[in-house]
Amino acid sequence: MDKAPRFLVGKLPVLQGQETFLPVKPNRRGEFLAWGCSFSLAVTAVVQARVTEGFPYTAVLLLAFFFLAGATTSFANWLERRTSVLVTPEGVTYTSPIRNVSLAWEQIDTLTALPAGQGWRLVVQGTGRMFQFRTPVPLGEGGREAVPIGFPDGERMAGLIRSQARLNAPMEKDGAWVCRGGGRASGS
Repeated sequence: MDKAPRFLVGKLPVLQGQETFLPVKPNRRGEFLAWGCSFSLAVTAVVQARVTEGFPYTAVLLLAFFFLAGATTSFANWLERRTSVLVTPEGVTYTSPIRNVSLAWEQIDTLTALPAGQGWRLVVQGTGRMFQFRTPVPLGEGGREAVPIGFPDGERMAGLIRSQARLNAPMEKDGAWVCRGGGRASGS
């Protein structure tokens, strides 16, 4: 994207107390489809083994594939449902079941916005720690129903982080837009 993200330039949002940001609830259709296929193939494999008295190698391979697809999709959805970002006057906290990152505003060094399809992937880096999130993006093409991903208020969250951490305006660097520290006032 040729221009800096509009949510990082101009008038930035003002934090009112504390705000909690949650990602879009994951679409579980693919998860249910994978588990349904796994169950159907398991039944088919058992029936085929009993009727033909042979080992259904193809059914077992497909069963393994769909079981793995169901398990990984369920795990990803579970992580997504339990992820949040809390923005307070003291700093920002990213929380998920496998990772927790807390950064005070003065610890944040950079906020990087990377183009990601129709939206942005934002990377918040601070003293030896980082986390990332996406602005809302509809996934889908060719007339299919779009499935939203990311944080619905991700643009506001990015603006708050830039504002509260007193990061400079974004500068283009290798196709990304980077806001760096340097505009901090002492005692803030």
